[in-house]
Amino acid sequence: MALEQEEDTQKLSDLKSFLNITLLYDDHKGTIYLFDPAQYYYQRSNHIDVDTGGYFTDEDYKLGNDRTVSINRDFRDLRTGYRIDSDLLQKENVSELHNFFALSELKKDGTIYLYSYDQKELDRAVETMQALETLEIPYSVHTPWLFGIYSGIFSDFKSALVVVSAWIAVFFLFTLLLFCPKEIELSIFGRVVKTTNPCSEGSVKQSILRMILEFVFSLILLMLYGIPAQYAIQYALSITIVYELVLLIFILCHVFFQKRKIQQFKSSCPILILALELCMMMGSSMLLVVQLILAIIEHKNLNEFLFILVYLGIPLGIEFMLARSLLKPVLSLLLLKKPSRWNIFWQICMIGCAFCIGLSALILPWPSVAFYTIVLFTFCFFAYRKLQSNILAPDH
Repeated sequence: MALEQEEDTQKLSDLKSFLNITLLYDDHKGTIYLFDPAQYYYQRSNHIDVDTGGYFTDEDYKLGNDRTVSINRDFRDLRTGYRIDSDLLQKENVSELHNFFALSELKKDGTIYLYSYDQKELDRAVETMQALETLEIPYSVHTPWLFGIYSGIFSDFKSALVVVSAWIAVFFLFTLLLFCPKEIELSIFGRVVKTTNPCSEGSVKQSILRMILEFVFSLILLMLYGIPAQYAIQYALSITIVYELVLLIFILCHVFFQKRKIQQFKSSCPILILALELCMMMGSSMLLVVQLILAIIEHKNLNEFLFILVYLGIPLGIEFMLARSLLKPVLSLLLLKKPSRWNIFWQICMIGCAFCIGLSALILPWPSVAFYTIVLFTFCFFAYRKLQSNILAPDH
């Protein structure tokens, strides 16, 4: 909406009772004002917690507190002032946001952007806007296409870290399954469970059922996180498509590997690939664990803490448990008649862990980097001792 004359901001005070509205006002003089009870920009950004009260609150809007939220990507800079890392705003060259209701007057020719995923509430807000002399300019918020969703993930360290950690864990697990037969044994809480190898070719009925379960599970998680159904359906569908494409590649590779005898693997490539995936999985997962600990220490938003724990901690924990069951038999096969590969395996792991430590210095504050280094190498040491005693000791 374009303003046709100067207006009193208090004409829109009725909006303070709305819950699912995002209003952004651009005075076209380099300043952006925001009323965002729906926390649209907060939820679509990486939060940088420092020593102020956080993102705009309902109290800020009601009292008209003159607060500012800066847009910044420097995760290690702990200067005062609350900041978020928002691609949506950075693309428009926005460097900071001001509280809309701290503004007494709306200037002529300024522009108001109004959005809500709740169409009924959006219609009510538009009716409220009729108190102003405005020219309505309709626009829509489009969901990015599939490639856009995943390419946008890598625009900042934290989003990339979460996604890459999850996919490395998946790739590591699938790589282990390449060398396993159609039926595998998993040790879960001390009990041995036999199940079908997901990398083996199954029936069409099983594939369809698996895709339905993947879609429904993804949809439920997305909606529980608060994403509107119209977007959650598209995101869940994209997740299912990408996962199935990756799984298809591993199914084809599994057919190839199972037609060859393990003794024919004269090169060290399988060992090198497993070592790289293992160290990256440990390194990125430990990095997320350290961030989770920092979230507790620094009293982050409880919802964010629970999201990290439920959506990230539990899945990674399950993947580690499954990988632990498969790593021993697979390494035993790959090291058959080639025990010298054991040293190559752990040398690559150590190099990869050193790379992860360097990466952590770009994301974590310096004191946390030292803690992360100790935790990662301690974890690697115990993993080395445990695998060595189970794989090599019986033969030497």
